[in-house]
Amino acid sequence: MGCLLLILFSCEYHQDNGITSIDDVIASDYLLTDDLDEYISPYQIVRFTGKPGITTIEIGGTDLSKYQPCFVLYVATGTTPETTATSAIVRLDGMEVLNTSDFSKNGGQYTFEVCNLCPTSVLTVEVRGEPGSFVNVWIEGKLKETDADGDGYLVSAGDCNDDDGTIYPGATEKCGDGIDQDCNGSDMLCPEDIDDDGDGFTENQGDCNDSDASIHSGATEICDELDNNCDGQIDEGCNTDDSDGDGFTIAQGDCNDNDPAIFPGALEIYGDGIDQNCDGVDQTSSANFDWRNFNGSNTNGH
Repeated sequence: MGCLLLILFSCEYHQDNGITSIDDVIASDYLLTDDLDEYISPYQIVRFTGKPGITTIEIGGTDLSKYQPCFVLYVATGTTPETTATSAIVRLDGMEVLNTSDFSKNGGQYTFEVCNLCPTSVLTVEVRGEPGSFVNVWIEGKLKETDADGDGYLVSAGDCNDDDGTIYPGATEKCGDGIDQDCNGSDMLCPEDIDDDGDGFTENQGDCNDSDASIHSGATEICDELDNNCDGQIDEGCNTDDSDGDGFTIAQGDCNDNDPAIFPGALEIYGDGIDQNCDGVDQTSSANFDWRNFNGSNTNGH
């Protein structure tokens, strides 16, 4: 809470009034509005003995341009018989805003909107009543919203961190750093943290092929020349030797790696009881009969 610098001037009868700063009293007892956040001239003027004096308070030494145009002037007397002033006269820049005839109408508590303050503005307060009675006076103003970090965005315009100039709506988002740079409500996930194939594993969780849902950490390894379980080994437990030299290994589907005539895609010989092309069955249809091996004993062909 910032306070304005106040210069207090004594008038002819100032010795009959005492003035004390009451920041704490105002903060605890007089928070009458929620939208005002700064206290200006928070002072208590106490009536002493003798002829009532006039206390003059001049506002100066501050940048009023930091505040929104209108302020609120508060006047409040004490609430006990010993501290209640019977009347008060309050002037702002010579204009009477409160006089003795209306001071007691609202229990000695008043608020006034003030829209023309300047650094040379002067409050004059005259307190009447028994010695020990007092009047509290203060002005509240609301600070203008500022772009504290200079990024071109106000908090009201969506800046979610006005202390960091790299954070504002539309800023470049850095993935995975836990910071919401573009103020969209969340940090952006890095590609390595997105499960692209929907297998329940991301690249950062050990998925070595995030475009194939059958490949991920802990998957069952099969003989397909792929690292299905992402342990860094391909076809572990599979026979990867081409024993018969036909260009196919057992891992590649060779169903008999001891016979070079048997491999995936080999020419199937009709009705010989052998599955030459490793499709799981011996051909029994003449449509696939190999006439090059026909010896004249098969009468089911041509």
